[in-house]
Formats: sequence, C-alpha cells, structure tokens
Amino acid sequence: MSIDIFLPKVVNFCLKLKNLFYKLPTILLIVLTCFGTRIAVSQNQAEISVDSTSVLGSDSASIEPKEQKRDIQTTINYNARDSIRFNVVEQRVYLYGDAWVDYGDTKLDAEIIFIDWQTGVITATYLLDDSTGKKIGVPHFQDGDDEYEAEKIIYNYKTGKGYISEIVTSDGEGYLVGKNANKDADNNLLIDGAMYTTCNRKEPHYHFKLRKTKVVEQRKIVTNYFNLYIDEVPTPLGLPFGLFPMAETKSSGVIIPTWGEAASRGFFLRDGGYYWAVNDYIGAKFLGEIYANGGWGATADVDYKKRYSYKGGLMYSYRDIVRNGDQYDRTSSRDYQFRWTHTPESRGGKSFSANVNYASSSFYSNTTTNVNTYLASSLNSTVRYYTPIKKTPFNVSANLRHDQNNQTGVVNMNLPDINLSMNRVNPFKTDKVGFKSSFRKFYEGINLQYAFDMRNKLTNAPTSSRFPFTVAHIETPDTVLFNAENFNYIWRNKETGMKHDIPVSGSMKVGPFSLNGNFNYSEYWYPKSYNYNNYTTADSGVVVNEVSSFDRAYGYNGGVSVNTTMYGMYSFIGKRNKQIRHTVRPNVGWRMSPDYTKNSRIFKTIQTDSLGNEVLISKFNGLTYAAPNTTQSSSITFGIQNVFEMKYKAIKDSAQESKKIKLLENLSINSSYNFAADSFQLSKFNISANTNLFNLLNVNFSSVVDPYAYVVDSSISNYQRRSSTLAWDAGKGVGQTESWSLALSTNLNPDAFKKRYKNQSELPAHVRNMLEFDPSMYVDFNIPWSLSVSYTYRESHIGFLTPEATQSLQFNGDVKLTQTWKLGYGAAYDFEDKRIVTPRLNIYKDLHCWEMRFQWVPYGPATMYEFYINVKASVLQDLKWSRRRSYYDR
Repeated sequence: MSIDIFLPKVVNFCLKLKNLFYKLPTILLIVLTCFGTRIAVSQNQAEISVDSTSVLGSDSASIEPKEQKRDIQTTINYNARDSIRFNVVEQRVYLYGDAWVDYGDTKLDAEIIFIDWQTGVITATYLLDDSTGKKIGVPHFQDGDDEYEAEKIIYNYKTGKGYISEIVTSDGEGYLVGKNANKDADNNLLIDGAMYTTCNRKEPHYHFKLRKTKVVEQRKIVTNYFNLYIDEVPTPLGLPFGLFPMAETKSSGVIIPTWGEAASRGFFLRDGGYYWAVNDYIGAKFLGEIYANGGWGATADVDYKKRYSYKGGLMYSYRDIVRNGDQYDRTSSRDYQFRWTHTPESRGGKSFSANVNYASSSFYSNTTTNVNTYLASSLNSTVRYYTPIKKTPFNVSANLRHDQNNQTGVVNMNLPDINLSMNRVNPFKTDKVGFKSSFRKFYEGINLQYAFDMRNKLTNAPTSSRFPFTVAHIETPDTVLFNAENFNYIWRNKETGMKHDIPVSGSMKVGPFSLNGNFNYSEYWYPKSYNYNNYTTADSGVVVNEVSSFDRAYGYNGGVSVNTTMYGMYSFIGKRNKQIRHTVRPNVGWRMSPDYTKNSRIFKTIQTDSLGNEVLISKFNGLTYAAPNTTQSSSITFGIQNVFEMKYKAIKDSAQESKKIKLLENLSINSSYNFAADSFQLSKFNISANTNLFNLLNVNFSSVVDPYAYVVDSSISNYQRRSSTLAWDAGKGVGQTESWSLALSTNLNPDAFKKRYKNQSELPAHVRNMLEFDPSMYVDFNIPWSLSVSYTYRESHIGFLTPEATQSLQFNGDVKLTQTWKLGYGAAYDFEDKRIVTPRLNIYKDLHCWEMRFQWVPYGPATMYEFYINVKASVLQDLKWSRRRSYYDR
C-alpha cells in the first residue's frame, strides 16, 4: 500500500485513540509510535528523541529501509523548561523557556524554538522582558567549531542551510557583527553589511566596515572594499579587498614593512615580507630590508609545533650593512645569525632539547634594537640528548655545545661531548634482617659510581695561548675568525680526550658525629700529546712537537671528614618571650693526593728563554682534560657554619602563636693546612655571610683573608713580597684582608608578574605572545608600583698597595600614575665616572583595545627612542603607527 493512502488512515485512527484515552499518560507514546518515533520520558523532564528511521524523513516508502537515504542522519534531542507542545497534524513541536535542540554536532539554545518535521526547519528567537525591555534567551547556535549569536535563527537540518538575523560571532580576539547572514551547506556565511573589530565594547572604539563579506568555514573573513572607522568616524584607511584570519588558525599573507630614515644608511623599508602557513603545524616567515645607501638584509624564520609532542623554530638572518654609502668614509660589514630551539615532551625517560644561537661577533652590535641584547658579550648554544639504558643503572647523554666571546672573537665548539654514567649502587648491601651494627651500616652504605666522558673540542684560539712560553715555528692565522678559510687550522688543532671517573664513598654515625669517607680514581686517555725542546736563539722560542699516538695518565685522591651540629639558646624574658637559637655546624677533614711531577714520562722541565728560566710542564698541557695534580697534598680542612634564628610572640597575635625569623642565614669560615707543602702551608681564609632582612633586603658578604705577612724588599724600590711568616707571629693580627665584597639588593614588588601567573595558558593570547617575545614589554596594572635596587662594592689590594675599589648601583621599576597610565624607569650609576649610564624611561597608556608605548634612552652607547600606537590583539598586530630611532639607525 502506498504511504500517501496509508498515512491519513493512521492519523485518523490515532486521533480517535486520543479522544478515548486522553487521560492516560501513555497516549503520547502510542501516537508517536504510529509515525515511527521513539520517546524517552524521564522523571525530571520530558526529553524526546526522533530516530533516523522516522517516516517523516523519508522521500519514498518503496525503497527498503536499509538502502533508504534518510534526511535525518542522527538522533535529534530537544527539551524546554516551561512547556513542550505537539501539533501532530501539522507535524510541529513548540518549545518554550530555555529551549534547546541537539542534532549531532549542531546545538541550538534559545527562549523559543519551533521544529517543523515536514520541512526540517528549526526556528529560534528570544523574548522581551515586559518590565525592563531586556532580551531574554538570545539564540545561540553552534555547528561544529562555528558559534553564532543572533536575534533570530532559521536552520534546516536536512540541507544544512540557514538564515541568521543580527549575527554576532567571535573567535579568539576578533568579533564579527552583521545585520543579516545566510549560511550555506558548506558552513560558509554570506553577510551583507558587517563590521570586524577586536574591541569587546558594545560600541567599539574602532572597527572595519565591511560591505560584502564571506566567512569561509570560520577560518578567515574575505571581503571586498573596507575601511577603518575610529569611534564611528570613517577614515580613508582601507583597501578594495581584504582577508582577516580568524584566531587560532594560520593563514598566509603579506607582511607590511615599516619605513623611515637612518642618519648614515638613508631611507629604508624594513621588516616586510610574506608569511606562509604551510599547515597547522608549520609556519614560515620571510622578511627583508633595504636601504637607500646600499645595505640590505634577509631573514627566514620557521616555527613548528605539534600538540603534546614538541615545538620549536629555525631562523637564519643575513645583513649587508653599508654606512655613508655616498661619502668617502663609507664603511660596510656582513653579519649573520642562526637560531634553533626545540623543546619536545619527554617520553619513557628519553629527552631531546636544543637551544642554538650562533652569530657573527658583530651581529648584535650592528643590528639589534634591544638594549640588553646590544650589551651581550657572549653567545651560547646547547643540543642535548639523554636516554637511560633499560634494565641497567646506566644512562647515556650526548651534548653539542658552543660558546663565543663577541669581544675577542674566540669560538669554542664541543662536537660532541658523550657521557656514560652509572647510578649509585651499594655493592655490599645485603637482604639480611635483624639488628644492624654501626659497622654493618657503614659497609652496607658504601656506594660506587662510574662515569665516562669524551670531549671533542674545536677552537679558533691561537695554539700559542695553551703554553706559558713563546712557541717557535707555530702556524698562527692572521685572523681568529671561525670560518671556512681558517677551518683547516682549526681542525688540526682540535682537542680530543676521554676520562674515566670511579668515585667510592660511605658514611656512618658515631654518636652525635657523622663520619664520611671518599676515594676517587680518574684515568685520562688522549689521542695525542706534546714533546718540547729547550729554548734556542736560532728558533727564538721553544719548539713544540705534536705526537699523534694514544697516551694515558691517571690520578687518585681521597679523604675523610667529620661533622656535627650543635645548638645554643638565648632567652629574653618579656612580653614577647624572645628566643635566639644559634646553630653551629663545625667540620674537619683530611684530604690527600700524591705528587705526579716525579713521573718523568708525563712531566718535563724545560728552559723557556735566554735567561735560563725554567718551567715544569706536562706533555698533556692545554688538552681537553687537565693533567693530574702537579704537587703533593696532605691537607687538614676545617670550617664552621653559623645560623642565627629568632622566635618571638607577636603582641597583636590573639592566637598566641610564635613566629620565627632568620637573623643570619649563614656565616661560614673555611681554610686548610697542607702538611706536604714546604712553605705557605696555611691556606687563605674564605669568609662568607648572607641573610634576608625582614624578607626585604638581601645582604651578601664575602672576604678573603691572607694569614701571611707582607714585607718590603729593600733591594727593589716600592716592592713588597709575601713572606712565609704568619701575620700573627709578626704582630699583625690574624692576617690581611686581601679582598672583600658587599652586595645589597631589594625588590619592592612581591606580587611581580612571574610569581602571580604560574599558568601562562590562562593569559590572553596577546599577553602570551608578548611574554614569549619580550617579557619586559608586559605591563601589569594590578601592581601599583615597583622598585628594584642593587648595590655592589668590591675592594682588593696586595700588601701595602693602595686598595682598588669598584662599586655600582642599578635600579629599575615602574609606577601606576592612573588606571590607564604607567611610567617605567631604570638606570645605573657609575661611581668611577660619577655619572648615570644607560638611563631608560618607558611610558605606557592603556587605550582599552589599543595601547600606546614610548621608550627612550636619552644618551649612552644605546641611545634610542621608540613610539607605538597599536591594537592589542595579536590577530591585528600590524595595525599600528610607529616612530623609531635607535643606535641601529645611525
């Protein structure tokens, strides 16, 4: 029978059943069953589910159900707070009060929702409050990752098309507002008359007025002619077409360059280029710059990220800098930089990380506009891989290291360092239970370790710098640049060495004392060594011959130490019941190592000049690992550490609880006495102290006291020498203070940004980007003011000479002038030149969705100023006006 004949009869039959059994609660189930509908009724709410086999969604009844193409692809769930009304004849459902419909990835919330089963159309709208006129239950529509708010939404769940009135959609930092929009089956929006902004006010401070707009799958906004409005005032800034990428997505596009004029380099276009969004994991930025006087530069910057796996970036930058290109004093230089960062997640104990920063020695001084980077004197790089060996106590790591001094041009590379280490094991430990004597605890506590290190070092430092004399016939390049021209010299002078370390240690308690013993054996392997000939006039130096053959050396040392802890208490009776506790930790020990200079196979005495001066030198001098100790040692070490704490009762504390503060966190004195030395057996005393007063002022003090007296040598005018007579025996006290230093620092900013925000993922996107690029650019208005001050004083002198003193004072901070204005400052004072160096002034203005920033260094080697007005949102970071002049633009 045809469905067109059968369906009316079924409807009439159901209406008769309704009249007969309208009082029965099961009538709804019977009626909808006639249409092939399944109902789930809960005690708290009426929830209706329409199955995909519903006849209402069928185009024809002549097709078998399994082969039938259905309009409804999944279950439709819906509910309402106030009431749900069914019109069986018209096949409609009316939902009132906090209504919602859930259809797969599509969700719709509104105050009122109508569902038409015949056409597949869902209509949603809001209500107006009679007393306030406020809109109640504004429709909210979500289709997959797309979300919209509107006054009225009409959606056809069969075709996926819809109509949206007064649409408001946001993604990340951007907002798109339009009058009327049509949604197609491909999740695209077609909007007539819209505006785009990152300002979250109802009447935004600025927006782009878009005439005809298409939102392509909620990933980007494509529009024809648009222009910028500021406070509803149109500006001529606009383009005949445009593309606005939505947040959290990557999109390729042109990067607009900045322009200006440098005093010695001419007019320039800088930091312009193209961003290529390769895919969701890789993005590449290509930038360039060009100057009227002939200079140019290019940068390739690639970043990659895979969620829960790794992230990193590669960058190469080249600069051809030309100054005064049209004058006689023309200067030029070529600089480059390579950077690589890689930070993946560790899995199974394995880890790999990289932080490479390699550049020409003059790159930062010639190219950077950052003051801190400009003053950097060195660069460092590290690439590390670590893995444990399963089911063994061994671990393996490989490290590639690089360091360079930008002032001397010396570059050192370790390619690679390999380390094999064994975790601490207790070879004498047993599983026996029962009483353990002190001796048994001692030998069971003996632990053993092992470490193997191999280093391969390349350096462009002259070979002659390894030896304490003039080297004859040595090949030294004219320059120390680390480049291909000098690479043969650098490779021939590479340093390779291997070292084995086997430390053994143990400890035991004897009453209140702790007894500790240790022994360490080291063996050194070298692929080459040096042979020396005495100085000759004909050679004008010492002839050094390199011997390319395997060689080895070994060394050992050991010692024992005893330490304990004692306490003293000083009480002051009064309202606060003050008590001062003095903790004393004395220690004494003995260390020994043999004299290896008697080994003629390793050490040799050679003549170094025509005056007959001699020096004892190892055949491994200047190689990767230092040779064994050159002198015998049998030393008694001794020291003492003091800690002072106070406990008191606060007067205003109703709970009568005691509070503790540290008066002096550490006061230590250490020295040693070498019985094997023929003179100066007593070492210099090292004194150190530090504390934090009132959790506000950090105080650090250190000093070196020489226990031996200085005497004047009458044979040489104004010359003094260190004598072997103790200062105490010479009536000059315990000794002479050779050097001392005092450092004071305070930070009156306890709620600093880095301490308050531990999880950066909770921060806005533009703040996270700023912190990743330059943390100093972030301004926190929750902190009314801050001040950080540090002062350092150092003094050193030898004998009776006039002391040499250096001192410095640095300070920086900021102050909130109003709710939207903040002033930052910083400088250092040079006490020798008696002037302020590198002063810095920052002014920041919060303009809600915009911000204004001014930075100024009025004088010094890094003189500069920068002025910016820009949109905060990172999606429109190029919407700015800037003016900049720095030492880079000289």
